[in-house]
Amino acid sequence: SPRTTASSAVPAARLAALLAVQAIFKEERRFEDEEVLDWACRLEGHPDNAVPALLGGVRLSLKDGGRLVQVKLREPKDLAVVVCVPDFELSTEKARKVLPEKVARADAVFTSARVGLLIYAFETRRWQLLRTAMQDVLHQPYRRPLVPGLRHVIEAAEAAGAFGAALSGAGPSVLAFAPPAKAPSVGRAMQKAFLKWRAESRALVLDVDKKGATAKRVE
Repeated sequence: SPRTTASSAVPAARLAALLAVQAIFKEERRFEDEEVLDWACRLEGHPDNAVPALLGGVRLSLKDGGRLVQVKLREPKDLAVVVCVPDFELSTEKARKVLPEKVARADAVFTSARVGLLIYAFETRRWQLLRTAMQDVLHQPYRRPLVPGLRHVIEAAEAAGAFGAALSGAGPSVLAFAPPAKAPSVGRAMQKAFLKWRAESRALVLDVDKKGATAKRVE
């Protein structure tokens, strides 16, 4: 069956443990979401996973020295998330090692400009901009050899009607944004593309979680 890497589950496991502690001790001492978030970011080393997992929605987050800065972008409308998970493992550590220590100025400008466009697309819900906004030259070209068929999977998703597609984090999963009606066919197209590279995969059609993570104490 398709697998995700163990390292991809670590942030979720850490957050689950912190929420369990919160649920157990909240009546005995003040242990609010801000404290949970602070600890989750410390354990992870960055806020990228912890912030959206705990708070939900589409979030932009960064560390300014020791201060966490995070903002919620406009809630997506008429947008489905398709994640295609291939049946092979790729450790985050291995995916990070292939990245260069320095990048060309042109590559930095190319990607940073598209980050701005990506935020604009979400704030204005102009999903047709996502294909351009999701282009990247900072990490995908270096990780492409680690994910056989990556280029073809992305092209297949876009050909099937996705607004845009990209490697999901360090991989090996591939993420696409699509109109809800076309999401299943986008997922199937991505699976077929992986099969051409002798990789089984599972396609998941997901909604953007709006509430974030919660835990309840069960007596």
